[in-house]
Amino acid sequence: MAYAIDKEQSQRPTRPLASLEQMPWGEALLAGLPHTLYAISVYGSQLLALQAYRTSDGYLFFPSNLVFWGVVLIGLAFGWRGGWRRWSATWVGYGVLLLVELLLVLPTTGVHINEGIAIFSGILWVLLTVGILVWTTRRDWLDGFLAVLPIMPMWYSYLALDRVAGNEAPLYYAIGLLMAAIVAWIVRQGNPFKGLGWILAALILVGLAVSYATVYFSNFRPPVGTPPTPYPGAVISALVMFLLGYAILSCPVWMTAIVRWRKQAS
Repeated sequence: MAYAIDKEQSQRPTRPLASLEQMPWGEALLAGLPHTLYAISVYGSQLLALQAYRTSDGYLFFPSNLVFWGVVLIGLAFGWRGGWRRWSATWVGYGVLLLVELLLVLPTTGVHINEGIAIFSGILWVLLTVGILVWTTRRDWLDGFLAVLPIMPMWYSYLALDRVAGNEAPLYYAIGLLMAAIVAWIVRQGNPFKGLGWILAALILVGLAVSYATVYFSNFRPPVGTPPTPYPGAVISALVMFLLGYAILSCPVWMTAIVRWRKQAS
């Protein structure tokens, strides 16, 4: 009996590392939509002149942020009901970014900061993020790489552009639209290896724009001295760090994909 069960299990088809599956345009656009919505939400207060609200601990939030996170939760609910198809990978990534707000930003904001809670929240976020990325990658490794994009480059670019003099909102809107278009194209085409190439191209384009802006239009205001003189080498160095950041964040994706590849090859 045990032999029969083992034989039956060995004959079951295994899911490939990444499925070659074209998605309809509706699902493709749904995959890219959160990138544009996030760009609008973080700068929506400037566009619509919305009033900000501050909690008793000093945490500042805007109504547009709350609306966006509500939409993310709805998108995750539909992703769960639909069996987590490829379009939902972006929404999973923004679910991870919501955990950033809840576990990293909130505990470290305000007058009275509990360092112990902040450290515990940081460790918990890392563990949850690794677990979510591993779970997503076990389904399809391209989904894992798509799930990292909301953190890097979207969230990172938002933080980096805060160091830029002037109004950085138009550039960030352009980044959101670019990421939405590229992710939609990746999901529409359904080719995992070409998709990985498009992700790399998007990271280079966004990384160059953000690096150039932070180097040549820095709002550097030291107590004494003058801002460092911008030069092309500084842009290249910032771009390398930008790409390295995505590589580090995607380590759980790479490791899970390699383990699955070795198991399927044996």
